[in-house]
Amino acid sequence: MPKPIRPAKDRINPLTIKTIIFDVGGVLLHEVDRTPRERAAQKLGITYDALNTAVFNHPLGSRATIGEITTRQIWEAIGASFRLSPAETLALEQEFFAGNQIDAALVDHARALRGRYQTAILSNAWDDLRDVIHHKWHIADAFDEIIVSAEVGCAKPDPQIYTLTLQTLGIKPEEAVFIDDLEPNILAARQVGLHGIVYKSREQVQQALADMLKG
Repeated sequence: MPKPIRPAKDRINPLTIKTIIFDVGGVLLHEVDRTPRERAAQKLGITYDALNTAVFNHPLGSRATIGEITTRQIWEAIGASFRLSPAETLALEQEFFAGNQIDAALVDHARALRGRYQTAILSNAWDDLRDVIHHKWHIADAFDEIIVSAEVGCAKPDPQIYTLTLQTLGIKPEEAVFIDDLEPNILAARQVGLHGIVYKSREQVQQALADMLKG
């Protein structure tokens, strides 16, 4: 029988916690300015929401998320769906993400935790994320490990990715706290045995972590 889903607030022994795991999109990364994406949508003659759907829910998107096709290939497919040239597709890609911003304060919080705890990223993302983390956002120093779905061939909420993450980090499920903005991903993590925090805001996560880690 499957393990029962834990309640939203985990009962936790703070002395057992060794690792704090962060999601990227919706946790460390947020769209803080809709204007670039709205402008891109307007150029295509569609709505902001329709453009989000075209990118995030593209028929090939799930394959890119588990690394069966590359980031370049998924963007070529998106561009082809709008009959764009390669140059226009590149411009769309750049404009689509131009309003995104890393939450520097939450990354700094991860840096402060590192040393006392192992810190990690676990993200459903295409195969360029690691390069972006290192060379565009320059936040790799805040994390001991980076686990990207496209690199490991499975994605949240598949239990396999949590098991693989634990193996990579060398820890037991009860030794990890996982932060994600999507409740299904947290519920799946809890079923594997991890502690979980559903992200609502930076302040809420910081307080939840403080409460967990002090008992």
